[in-house]
Amino acid sequence: MTDIKDTDVPGIQKINLDGLQQHLERWSGVKCLHITKWATGRHHIMYRCQFRETGQSGWEHIIIRLCKPYSPDKLRAEISTLRYIRRFVPDIPVVSCPLVNTSPKNGVGCQFSFHPVATGVTAEMMWNVWPLQDKLELVERLAEMMHALFRHRIITEGDYGALYMAAKDHTTTSGFETGPAVTEAMFERSWEPFQRGEEPWEGNARLAVPAGPWKTAGEWLGANVSAQLKYLEEHPEVACRSINKHYAREQRDIEERKDLLRKMLRLSRALPFPPDLPGSTRPALYRPYLKLNDIMARPDNLEITALIDWELTNVVPLWQAAVPPSFLVGKHRTDTGEEVDMQPHYLERFLERMRQLDDDVALEDPQAVGWHDCYMQGVIFRRIKQHCDRQWYELDGETKTTVKQWDALVPVL
Repeated sequence: MTDIKDTDVPGIQKINLDGLQQHLERWSGVKCLHITKWATGRHHIMYRCQFRETGQSGWEHIIIRLCKPYSPDKLRAEISTLRYIRRFVPDIPVVSCPLVNTSPKNGVGCQFSFHPVATGVTAEMMWNVWPLQDKLELVERLAEMMHALFRHRIITEGDYGALYMAAKDHTTTSGFETGPAVTEAMFERSWEPFQRGEEPWEGNARLAVPAGPWKTAGEWLGANVSAQLKYLEEHPEVACRSINKHYAREQRDIEERKDLLRKMLRLSRALPFPPDLPGSTRPALYRPYLKLNDIMARPDNLEITALIDWELTNVVPLWQAAVPPSFLVGKHRTDTGEEVDMQPHYLERFLERMRQLDDDVALEDPQAVGWHDCYMQGVIFRRIKQHCDRQWYELDGETKTTVKQWDALVPVL
């Protein structure tokens, strides 16, 4: 019935296959014919289930996503994002999620969700088959979806963080609210050592990443800075020991780092946006990674049928959200490890289409904040955000240069 092994989900000693099958059959109303491994993502593993017949769900096949053991908010936030987009951003096709189970006592051994099988194939499978003009057309269609995501104004309680379905006892306008952010920094410790029976926590001690949510762009930008500064002020000796240093010899360096952090915190409150784009602090959905393997399309007519894998999507200021899909920048690494050199004309076509869409919006609303303006003027602020999210011992000469550039912008206001 299955080719799932007990060790398929690292960090979990055993998956209860009978429990998973019971959930599937209770939900579908029919017997499972076969469960087979489908794909492996950075933070989840997917399986495909075939039922003996179409049951009450109406589907013959279903995708099961088993989550690797990270933040308990990860799956809840991703499913909430999918449901939010399906409801409020219909220009973007995403798969539905008829069932999600985040209970630690669900009888399976990990969090899981069910999804219908998306139509088509991944763009990664077809990229070396499609002619240049087809690939450029696909990029244009993707630009239209990303512009729709940028243009959408969040309908939720709260401002910056991850999207969640509102709690039953919390009435909101949309049924959604902003909660703790889910970020890559939470998953920096590789899950691979679990497979080797090793303890994965290695290297210098890292402070927990502030998760929010935050009410202002300044709080969002400076949250980690504030946490790092507080740690150095309250526990300087412990901080030094955590990186195998002696406080007596590092005291001057610690004081310099505290001064730098204080300046960063002050600037995050004074100028959390590009000077010419004060409206760019409005909340927007930001998807930091979009790979070719996340784009499902029909190979014959290039119709994008689904964008999958929304696990790290958060609500951020517009200037942070205005970035091209990650696969268009530099070399794209496929899931098999192969590097695909993305020629600049793909990115150029994407940027040109975004400019055209900005112009179309400006005809109806001259005051609208444009994607391209946020993309260009937000460059330094996206770099600032990267430095603000560093650990205190990672601040370096590049950080100082960036902070000087940031400080120089303040009098422009």
